[in-house]
Amino acid sequence: MKTLVLLGALLISTAPVKAQSNEAQFYYWNGVAYTAGNLLCSLARSGKIEKRYARNLLSEIVQAYSDDSNLDPYMSAINQGSKSAKDECPEVYLW
Repeated sequence: MKTLVLLGALLISTAPVKAQSNEAQFYYWNGVAYTAGNLLCSLARSGKIEKRYARNLLSEIVQAYSDDSNLDPYMSAINQGSKSAKDECPEVYLW
């Protein structure tokens, strides 16, 4: 009986770690998409790449992520991150 209680306590104590790990991955993928959009924005603003190229590349990056079934749990984070980058850089992403 003691073993069963101990095992139950161990399993319950790992639940927050998994949730925290999923939350950390959510923010990781949000940041990856935001950073990609922000970097492309900066390059387009400075004239190093064309605005059209920045728009297309960010779209292709997000599409590549959505094609990867392993990233399905994080697509809302990826979409949110890229949208935030687009919202902060309308002169590049809004046409």
